[in-house]
Amino acid sequence: MKRFAPLLALVFVFSIFASKTYPAEFYSPRPDGKYDNSTYLVDPEKHSFSKALQSIVKIRIRTVFKVPEWIRPPGDKTTDEQVSDTFALVLENRVLITLAHVVVRSGVVVNTPQGLMRVPAEKLSEDVFVVKNSAEHKLKPLYVDGEDVAFFEIPKDVSVRPFPYSLGNSDELEIGNLVYVLGNPMLSGLNVREGIVSALSFPDFKDAFSVSNGVYPGDSGMPAIAIRDGKFELVGLAQVALSDGRIYAAHVGGVLSINTIRRAILEKCQKCSDEIKKFFSHLK
Repeated sequence: MKRFAPLLALVFVFSIFASKTYPAEFYSPRPDGKYDNSTYLVDPEKHSFSKALQSIVKIRIRTVFKVPEWIRPPGDKTTDEQVSDTFALVLENRVLITLAHVVVRSGVVVNTPQGLMRVPAEKLSEDVFVVKNSAEHKLKPLYVDGEDVAFFEIPKDVSVRPFPYSLGNSDELEIGNLVYVLGNPMLSGLNVREGIVSALSFPDFKDAFSVSNGVYPGDSGMPAIAIRDGKFELVGLAQVALSDGRIYAAHVGGVLSINTIRRAILEKCQKCSDEIKKFFSHLK
C-alpha cells in the first residue's frame, strides 16, 4: 500500500486542481436573437465578404460652380468643375445608398498663401454617376437631405449586384458586439476591418454610434456589418472620423445608424417607390 501512496496523492492533487480550474461544462454560444460578440455561430463556409464587396460600386460626383469674381484672375474661366470618385453601396430595388456629405459639394477650392481652402460659390449643377467599365451612368436622386443621408436610383441598363445581407436593427446593438467596416480609408481601396461597438453614441453626432475599427476620410458612406445569431446584417454607414485636425484616432469612428436611414426612407423620401419602402420597413 505504501508503494501506491505517492501515486494516490498525485491523483488526489490533480483531481482537486482539475475541478477548480476547468468547469464541468464548457460554454458555447447559442442563438438568442441578439447581436453576437464573436464569429462562433457563423458558418465557416459563409464567413466571406466577397459578395458584399461586389455590391459596392464606384461613383463619380461632378459639380460645376460659378467662380466668384474676387478670386478669379482677369480673363480666367468663369466656371469650375470639381470631379471626385469614391465608392457606395447598392441595395435591393436598384437603390444606391450613401451619405449626403459624400455627394454634396459646398464651394470651390482655391490656392491661398495658407494653402488650399474651400470658399462659398454659386452651384450651377451637381450630378452623381455610377462608373462601370469606365463609362458613366447618371443616377436619379431620390433623397438627399439633412440627416446626412442620400439615396439614388440606378438605371435599369446598368448591371449591379445588391447587398447580400439583411438590414439590421441598430437600436438593439450593445457595447461589445462585433462589427465590420467595409471601407476605403484615405481612398486607398476597399478593405475590411474588424472591431466592436465601443459606445452607443458619438460626440456631436446624435444618430451615430462608435466603433473601434476606426473611420478615416474615404470611409464615409461605407457599410458597417454586425452579426446576429451567425447571420450578417447591415447596421449603418461609416460617417465620421475622430481627429484633432492633424492626427486621426486609430480605434475610434462614428457610424450613422441604419435606423436613422430607415426613418428617412419611410418618412421623408417622397420619390421612393412602395417597393423600396417595403424593403426598409422590415425590422429584425
